[in-house]
Amino acid sequence: MKKNTVLIGVILVAIVLDTMGVGLIFPLMPDLFLSSHSLLLSATATHSWRTFFYGLSFSLWALGIFFGAPFLGELSDRFGRKIILSGALGLVACSYMISYLSLLAGSLTLFLLSRLLNGFFSSTFSLAQAIIVDISPEPLRARNLGWVVLAASIGFVFGPVLSAAAYHFAGATHGADWTFASAALLALINTLLIVFLMKESVASRSTRAVHLFSVLTTCRFVFADRRVVFLTLVFFLLQLGWGGYVQSIPVVLSQNFGQTPIQVSAFYALIGAGFLTMTLWVQPFLLRRFALKTLTMAGFIGMMLALTVALFVRYWIWEWGAGFLVAISDCLVYTTLMALFSNAVNADEQGRVMGGAGAIFGLTWGVLALFLGVLIARSPMLPVALAAFATFIAAMLMGMRK
Repeated sequence: MKKNTVLIGVILVAIVLDTMGVGLIFPLMPDLFLSSHSLLLSATATHSWRTFFYGLSFSLWALGIFFGAPFLGELSDRFGRKIILSGALGLVACSYMISYLSLLAGSLTLFLLSRLLNGFFSSTFSLAQAIIVDISPEPLRARNLGWVVLAASIGFVFGPVLSAAAYHFAGATHGADWTFASAALLALINTLLIVFLMKESVASRSTRAVHLFSVLTTCRFVFADRRVVFLTLVFFLLQLGWGGYVQSIPVVLSQNFGQTPIQVSAFYALIGAGFLTMTLWVQPFLLRRFALKTLTMAGFIGMMLALTVALFVRYWIWEWGAGFLVAISDCLVYTTLMALFSNAVNADEQGRVMGGAGAIFGLTWGVLALFLGVLIARSPMLPVALAAFATFIAAMLMGMRK
């Protein structure tokens, strides 16, 4: 137990640092593409092109996750979690440095390439979940996966704070490039932490062949295996809802309410605080008293209601309040769904199923992002409306499942 406690601690710190890197980046994306002082687009670029490249940057990142999560998950089942996790984190650091250099050079092509590479190697969250599942007996999986979300929440609180600090001290001209440099440093620290402190968690290793297009077999697994196919559909709807919301809300805040990158960073910190609130105080109480399926359905209902409120509010403070409630609900649904996924498969399939969940995430966010520019050009609220509808369907499906 002591050995597992130390391992869990190392993984949680790694997740904090990893999500800090992600949290650093999200708030500055509107400023990179939609602002007149963009480092990547000329001042003469039309609004349509700006929204197109805004969506494309998210789409390439998600496409990378779509291919990377199953590939890294399968590799970790075969060769062990530690070597794959540390290698992936090192390459995440490299991808952030490429982003940094692209901003210095003003190269849109290099920046988009860096987002694709970052997505491919940033599937570390799925690997971390697989490690927690490796060492957690079934009755404790939901609770321990909740600690994973807690660590991610802490990172998501402090990431935007650092992003806001970079903009405050470096200004609009250099705030973005210093933010990517900070993300690269965090990923490098994370790599060293795993190399020197983490112990291997896999007791028995898979003998399945691994290839770059493992995404095809993994997707066939999660979409066709009777044990998980329903959960896959529900998880797809969750990511449709959460992805539509979290990728469009920076534009909503900047265009509808005139908020700056620093204020958008503060909003993302509030989102992290919502995750933190659910994981620390609300979820432990609920897990002791209700079944996982019941909690999943309740979370979807709460998310749908909060997204509906977000559609119609006219004051920024209410938009922020709705975002906090969306985050709480999403945290509950995500944790319980991951526990249901894990409970449905065998011990030697944990990396595969977590990689499959990562692939669903990447596929959904990638497809969404391809249409994000078109939707936002019409109205920044259209992706939020899509998110509300997706969570409504998910709640209905969970309610009908026996």
